[in-house]
Amino acid sequence: MKKAIAPPLPLRERNKLRKEQLIREAARRLFMEKGYEATTLREIAEAADVGFGTVFSYAHDKAGLLAMVYVEELKALPPLFGRTSNGEVLDQLIGGLTHLYRFWGKAPSLGIHVLKQMEFYTDTPHMQTILARRAHARGEVRDWLRRLEASGDIPAGQDLENAADTLFAIYTSAVRDWMVTPRRSLKDGLARLRSLMELAVRGLIAPR
Repeated sequence: MKKAIAPPLPLRERNKLRKEQLIREAARRLFMEKGYEATTLREIAEAADVGFGTVFSYAHDKAGLLAMVYVEELKALPPLFGRTSNGEVLDQLIGGLTHLYRFWGKAPSLGIHVLKQMEFYTDTPHMQTILARRAHARGEVRDWLRRLEASGDIPAGQDLENAADTLFAIYTSAVRDWMVTPRRSLKDGLARLRSLMELAVRGLIAPR
C-alpha cells in the first residue's frame, strides 16, 4: 500500500514558515556576531528583510527570539541513553549527559542566557517548548534508571523519580557553572560533573 502524500501547505502557511526561518537565522547570526545584549530587534528585522512589526508576531521580545533560535536545535538532540546498558553506571550517566554539554558548549555566550531564562522567562510558546524538552531529558534519566533497575544494575525498590530529579539537578547546576567558566573545556567540565555525580551514583548502586 502506498503511503498517503500530505497535501501541500497553503501559500499563507508557507510564507509564515519562511519568514520564521528568516527571522531565526538572522537572530542567531547577529547574536553570534554582535552578542545577545548588543543586538536589537530592529537589526534582526532588517537582516531578515521583514517588517519590524512582523518580528513581534513570532516573539514578543529579544528573549523570545533567542528561545526561538534554540527550539529547533533542541528538537534535533539525539537520545541521551541507548536502549541497552553498557559499562559502569557512572560512565553511562556521564556519557549520556555529554550530549547536553556538547550542545550548550557550541555557543556558550548564547546558551547561558537560555539556561537563565528557563527559570525566569517562561511565558512564551518557544520557551515552553524548551522547558518541555528539558522535562523530556529529565524523563530520559528516569527511564534509564528504570532500565538499570530491571537489569539488576541498581537495587530494586528505590524512589527513581526522586533519584532522577537529584541527578538532573546536579547536572543543571554543574552545566551552568561550566558555561560561565573562563577558558572552559569539555574535558574539565565533564570531569567536574563526574566528581559531583559520583557520590549520588554510589548511593544508587549501594546494596539495600
